[in-house]
Amino acid sequence: MKATTFRFILLFGGICISCTFGLQLYWLHQAFNFQQEHFERQVTLALKETAEKIWQDNRTNFPITNPVQKQSSNYFTVNVNDLIQIEVLEQYLKQAFYKRNIHLDFEYIVYDCQYNQLVYGNFIHTNDAQKAQISKPIPLTENYFFGVYFPSVTPQIIEDMTIWFWSTFILILVVAFFGYSLFAIYKQRRLSVLQKEFVNNMMHEFKTPLSTIKLATEALQSTPQGNTDQYTQLLDESVGKLQDQLHIIFQHITSQNSYIPLNFNTIHLKNAILQTRALFLETHQNGKMKPQIELHGFDEESTISVDAFHFSQIVFNLFENAVKYCDKQPKIIVTYCVKVHWHVIQIKDNGIGMNRNTQKNIFKPYFRAAGLHTNPSKSWGLGMSYVLKIMKAHKGKIYVISAPNKGTTIELFFPKKSA
Repeated sequence: MKATTFRFILLFGGICISCTFGLQLYWLHQAFNFQQEHFERQVTLALKETAEKIWQDNRTNFPITNPVQKQSSNYFTVNVNDLIQIEVLEQYLKQAFYKRNIHLDFEYIVYDCQYNQLVYGNFIHTNDAQKAQISKPIPLTENYFFGVYFPSVTPQIIEDMTIWFWSTFILILVVAFFGYSLFAIYKQRRLSVLQKEFVNNMMHEFKTPLSTIKLATEALQSTPQGNTDQYTQLLDESVGKLQDQLHIIFQHITSQNSYIPLNFNTIHLKNAILQTRALFLETHQNGKMKPQIELHGFDEESTISVDAFHFSQIVFNLFENAVKYCDKQPKIIVTYCVKVHWHVIQIKDNGIGMNRNTQKNIFKPYFRAAGLHTNPSKSWGLGMSYVLKIMKAHKGKIYVISAPNKGTTIELFFPKKSA
């Protein structure tokens, strides 16, 4: 699939997801408004029915066609303009609300229009099975109106919108799955492109030293004995390049494996670090700036149970990174100490350091930061991913302490007992 086509699919998918969410939010808002209007209609009908019952009890013709007035979304008044028995009013209100599935606490008042004063008020708990207690004598009033106030209307509306919330939840799950699928496709394609690029470059990197070896071998065959130093040097350099490429391939394969078999052995820690240092310095003896590596805190008795080969590889990788990302003569300090149940190896350099974004991504496969002494096109971002996998396989921990222009410190924690 072409890159432009893939980007178009991602863009189209993102637009579809955004539009779907927008429409769902719009319809959810419309449903809320509809349920609110429905609630107000049901309350109006219930209060009108209550007023009509009062008029029937008093054998009065219906003096007002629509006695109910909505003062706000949760406060309604009813102009009865007739005799009101408050205990009967309370029962009629409960029955009318129950009939229309209105299960909310409410407060009702009876108001004297003539003297402009509140005659009576009471708060009703709809979930209370007992009859509400009336703290005042029940008055008989006439030419009054009563009002009903709902402290909280939202619970009733939410209860009526249950199906909408379930549909929204299901939609979120579907959209989340769709979004995750797009992300997985994008990530898989990115890895596919990197792996293809990796294979192509590896083929090119192998061709160069192999061609050099072939030419040097042919030259050796036709060169008199004693004049072969330049050709043997070419052979040695070409073999070294092949070893470097094989090391990269090894890291690539290791980074792809979910399980890494380890061969644990007890090794002398100082000797292992010294051997790795000697090998590293030998590979950099022709470099422009020869690194200095100091050891502190090691003694001849310090031992550790690790896979010797992988341990050497991760230390070598960390040395390599310290040189790559240094703008002066590299100085590396390796410190050893024991903390409770851990062997702690600290590798500190004087390089350019890392910002937070780099620290966040250095353990991701194929992440490549710009090195001062490394061509980014030939760096595959597999070293730190490999280091992390090996540390996890050892049931260890790794910490990065760094800041721009202040160098980097890598702390490796190996358990005292590995299994």
